[in-house]
Amino acid sequence: MINEAALKDYLKKKFNVPRVEIRKIGSGVQGSGFLVEIDTAEGLKSYVIKDLIPEGLGHDYPSDRAAVFLLDNPDPV
Repeated sequence: MINEAALKDYLKKKFNVPRVEIRKIGSGVQGSGFLVEIDTAEGLKSYVIKDLIPEGLGHDYPSDRAAVFLLDNPDPV
């Protein structure tokens, strides 16, 4: 599960914004999805982030979870 308070604090400081809202939009076998809304000078920006359940399914180590996200990325790093 994501640490919502830490993520909000990070985003507020990183982008110098007054409001960040996070809400869970769904769960599945491997993890959960969250909607992140950020008020910016250009208007409301919306993003979806995903977490992975660390136990089982080959996600036991942080490197396993990182590999899943890297493989899901449509833009090569």
